[in-house]
Amino acid sequence: MTMKKRIVSLVAVFSAIIYSFVGVFSYAIDWGQNIYNTVQGIVWWVALAVLVAFSTKFIAKRMWVQFAGFVFLAAIVLVIIDDPTRLKNIGVAIWDAVFR
Repeated sequence: MTMKKRIVSLVAVFSAIIYSFVGVFSYAIDWGQNIYNTVQGIVWWVALAVLVAFSTKFIAKRMWVQFAGFVFLAAIVLVIIDDPTRLKNIGVAIWDAVFR
């Protein structure tokens, strides 16, 4: 497949995806919140897939310390993606503890 055909096919796929999002969210009353919730859900599942992929790699190579550290950091990222206000609350708590 030539480069031009690949570009055309990618543009077609992305156009179809964008058109489907516009069709879904344009009829909603609160379309901004719906887009936010959908993108947040997609990002959460992508992050979970990355967690599973790297965890499998670390377990297969028997890299237990790296596995534990990665799972710990990935859990923090998944919690922040799930509820972004938690990051603000953590920052406020640290600020209050340091500058009390």
